[in-house]
Amino acid sequence: MAESNDDFIDSTELVSRVLESFVPEKAAEIGRGNKILSSWRAILESIKSQPVDGEPADQMGKNLASHSRIIDIKNGILLVEADHSAWLQILQLHKKFILGSLQRRFPELQISTLAFRVRGSKASLSDFPINYEASLKAERARQAQRYEAEKKYLASLGFAEPDTTKIPELPQKLKDLFDKMKRDMLTNERKI
Repeated sequence: MAESNDDFIDSTELVSRVLESFVPEKAAEIGRGNKILSSWRAILESIKSQPVDGEPADQMGKNLASHSRIIDIKNGILLVEADHSAWLQILQLHKKFILGSLQRRFPELQISTLAFRVRGSKASLSDFPINYEASLKAERARQAQRYEAEKKYLASLGFAEPDTTKIPELPQKLKDLFDKMKRDMLTNERKI
C-alpha cells in the first residue's frame, strides 16, 4: 500500500506542532521563525548557475541552501553560517539578491544587511557594530589620531612635511614647449 505525501510533514512543521502544544503563547513567534527559515531555503534554491560538468543549473541554489543556515537576526543584521568559506564567497556574490528577497518578504524585520561566518567560529551578532555609521566615524577618528602621531614622530626624526602652498615656477623653455603642444592640439596642425 502506497503512502500519500499527506502522511509526511516537514521537520520544521513537526517541531512547531510539538512546541505549540507545550508553549501556546510562543506559537506565533515559532511560526514566524519557521516561515523565515523556509523562505531562506526557497530564496537560495531560486539561485541558478551555469551548468558545469553535466550538473543542472538549479543545483547551485540547492547546494547553497543545504550548506548554509540562518543563525540570528539583531538590529537589522541577519547572521548566516556556512559549512565552508567557499560557500560564504558564493553567498557574498548573491548577497544583493538574497537581501532584496528577504526585505520584500519580511519588511517588518527591517533587515539592512547580511553578516557571514564559517561553521565552528564563535562570531555572533554582538561582535558586529550596532550602528555602522557611528563605528565608521570612530574608526576615522582613530586613524586621524594615528596619522598625527606618525607625523609628529617623523618630524622628530627630521623629516618635514612638504610645503604644498608654494608651487615652484616652471622654467621658461618648458612653459614654451607646453604652449606649443597646446596650440598644436587645439588647431590640429602638424608641422614637420
